[in-house]
Amino acid sequence: MILTTLLASLALLTSSNYNELKEDDNLLIKALQKQQIEAQPVIWDDPQNNWKDYQAVLVFSTWDYHTDKFNFFLQTLSEIEKQRIPLFNPLGTIRWNASKVYLKKLAEKGVKVIDSIYLSSKDLKNLPNLLEKYGWEECVIKPSISASGDHTFRFNSSTVQKMQDHFKDYPYDLIVQPFMKEIMTEGEWSFIFFEKEFIQCVLKKPADGQFLVQSAHGGSVQPVTPPDWMINEVKKILLATEQPYLHARVDVIKKGSALAVVEVEMIEPSLFLSYFPGSADKLAQKIKERLSASLTPLEPRSKGRASL
Repeated sequence: MILTTLLASLALLTSSNYNELKEDDNLLIKALQKQQIEAQPVIWDDPQNNWKDYQAVLVFSTWDYHTDKFNFFLQTLSEIEKQRIPLFNPLGTIRWNASKVYLKKLAEKGVKVIDSIYLSSKDLKNLPNLLEKYGWEECVIKPSISASGDHTFRFNSSTVQKMQDHFKDYPYDLIVQPFMKEIMTEGEWSFIFFEKEFIQCVLKKPADGQFLVQSAHGGSVQPVTPPDWMINEVKKILLATEQPYLHARVDVIKKGSALAVVEVEMIEPSLFLSYFPGSADKLAQKIKERLSASLTPLEPRSKGRASL
């Protein structure tokens, strides 16, 4: 009988609104196995969860956290952290990243972001005046707490009333931005980092007649090799967040020789592991390095059949 020593049992947090694991989930689970880490998919809000069963927790596919479950999501992660179970990314980072108001904080530090207006649903009555004030002919409106393009709309002065009706009494603050035509022409660049190391990049483009780049909305993904100057600029953006992270994705658009931040994702970013052979192994190695210094390996477990 072959005995293997496990370093840790890791809860890979998923969500109940996806019946099957995604390809990136399976790739990472297999990569972690090679590092003696047993990764178990766990629906994050399952009431049967016992976090003491795990030596680490990775927030990975919790794609419903931004719904009416948001406060419970933060409470759940807080409970995990109180039990001194390593959490990736850390709760402080997740709290910072949960509301897109962080874009305002980055702008205050000199980071170029897409111009944004932050307002509550009660302020929507002023929306026509704001568009006139800033001279924005076409805009995008989205919740400050959102994911996957949910409740994100493109509108202009003739469709303001529809936006006011849709977001009436909406529970989260809203962000209004000028529509960036670069999304349609060149696309949105997504830079993936594991800790402070640049790993890979993809270029996302919307489908014909659409403006959202997410695959759920028909968007396309193309692996690309960005120039060094772009990588260096994105490193500065991550440095400006002042947040520790295991994994992060920075989405930008290119305006001439400058970048403008669309989003910094440090909660459950799509990492596009399946597009880059070996990238799941790199993430698994980073996780092992973080855990090896603080954990005692688990008892050996049998693997395979006993020899006759």
